[in-house]
Amino acid sequence: MKADVRRDILRKTILKLLSKGTVRYTALEKRVCASGYTFATTNTFKPQLHYLLCNGYIMRIARGVYQITPEGEKLYAVLHHQPIPPKVGIHTRNPGTAREFDIHRINREK
Repeated sequence: MKADVRRDILRKTILKLLSKGTVRYTALEKRVCASGYTFATTNTFKPQLHYLLCNGYIMRIARGVYQITPEGEKLYAVLHHQPIPPKVGIHTRNPGTAREFDIHRINREK
């Protein structure tokens, strides 16, 4: 998967979580890293959060608390309609996370 696709997936995930309301940094980081993508790590999350913050797509309303801006909602609407490759071979231990990020079990009936 190309780097720009990975970048868009991380940005879309961050904006999706923030579109539900304000989120603390640690909760945001944990949920993005638990999204099921192998490239979703702390080291890939931080630059994308910084990009969204510097370009006005999200804003920090208090120390460690972030919120989406109207510009961020517009970006999320654009990213939401882009095709994203499916997650293959995902193993998740937390069913709540799996449901939240639309992760489906692999069909083993072949």
